[in-house]
Amino acid sequence: MQRSSERDADASQVDDLIERACKLAVIWSPQDQARFVVEAIGARMATAAVGLRDVRAVRAWIRGGDIKQAAAEQRLQELFQVVWAISERYSPAVAAAFVRGTNPYLGDRAPLIVLADEPPEKSGPAILAAARHLLED
Repeated sequence: MQRSSERDADASQVDDLIERACKLAVIWSPQDQARFVVEAIGARMATAAVGLRDVRAVRAWIRGGDIKQAAAEQRLQELFQVVWAISERYSPAVAAAFVRGTNPYLGDRAPLIVLADEPPEKSGPAILAAARHLLED
């Protein structure tokens, strides 16, 4: 059983990870965010999570192409935050499993489905909260 001080230290580390991910999502260009996400979880999963059907769009972003839809750019930023934080704490493989797996904190839906199907202002906080639960354990 984890003592209270250990839980507090763990929660502080999670807060630091989430804060760093949020800062990087603002600092890094969409091109760099897309590259990181694709390297971590793959182009198909990244494409689905940002609500697109064609991986060519995400690959074009990596090459510096414009993101034409504001919602897609916001979804990319939210996906980046979650993937970066989980990859940093665990590994890219764990981040990929998190993104594609069902999650009880998301009504037993996968984060990539929530992110793709719901408005970014709703899906982003939801998947970040679900990621926080994973990171806190």
